[in-house]
Amino acid sequence: MLDAFAVQFRDPAFIAYVRTSTQVSLDATASRAAEAGTWTAQWRGHPDMSGTYLACWKKVTGQWVIESELFVTLA
Repeated sequence: MLDAFAVQFRDPAFIAYVRTSTQVSLDATASRAAEAGTWTAQWRGHPDMSGTYLACWKKVTGQWVIESELFVTLA
């Protein structure tokens, strides 16, 4: 996955990925969270791509880190 993103970020036509959260849910101990929302990707000269995403966060030594992510392309 890291290699695929590295290739995209080096592409001179690449503009940005934008994630917009619509919901964040915490577990009872506030040590894990589920974030859901929509995303859009933009490249010069190409149609935008977009869809929904879900990210799983966990708190490690007091700092939030992403544990896993799922991106579904819908357009």
